[in-house]
Amino acid sequence: MGRGWTFKKILSHKKLKKGDKDYHGAGTNCLVLWSTGEQTWQPLCDRSGKLGLWIDDPVMVAIYARDNGLLDEPGWKLPGLKKITKTQKKLIRMANKAKLHSFRSKSIYMYGFQVPHNHTEALELDRTNDNTTWKDAGATKFNQIDEYKSFIDKGVRHNPGSNYKRIWVHMVCAVKHDGRHKA
Repeated sequence: MGRGWTFKKILSHKKLKKGDKDYHGAGTNCLVLWSTGEQTWQPLCDRSGKLGLWIDDPVMVAIYARDNGLLDEPGWKLPGLKKITKTQKKLIRMANKAKLHSFRSKSIYMYGFQVPHNHTEALELDRTNDNTTWKDAGATKFNQIDEYKSFIDKGVRHNPGSNYKRIWVHMVCAVKHDGRHKA
C-alpha cells in the first residue's frame, strides 16, 4: 500500500494458510478497491498488529465486517472492532471524520495557484515560491480592516461585559480569476 493511496471499499475476503501464495502474514486477505480503480488483495492485519487494512482504516474494516456478519468469525476478532460497530451513529460519525480529515489536509488549487489553509502555510508557500504574494494579500486585508474601522482595539485587559462574546477568527485565502491573491 503506497502513501497517498486510499481505498474506496472492501469488496471481498478470503481465509489463507501459511503456505498459500497470497499469504502476506495474515490469515485473512481482503480484496480492496483503490481510489485509482485498481483491485488488489491486502492482509487484514499481520501477526505484529502493525500492518494491514485494520491499521490503515479501522472504520472501513468495521463497516465491512458488520455488513457481512464477520464480527464473531475467527480472524476478524480484532481489538476494538465490535466497539466501533456498536452504534450506527458512532460508525457514521467516525467515517465522516476520516473523510473530513482527508478533505482538510489535501492541497487546494485555484486558477493554477496553491491556496494555503492558514497563515503559517501562506508564509511557507511564499518562502517556497520565493515571493511575498500571500504576505502582501494578508497585509492588504489588515490595512483595509483598519481603514474601514471594522474593530475598535480596547486593549488586552479590557472587560467587555456579559453582553459580548469572544469570537475566534481565522484567515481564508483565495485566488481570483485574474490571478489576484486575496486573504
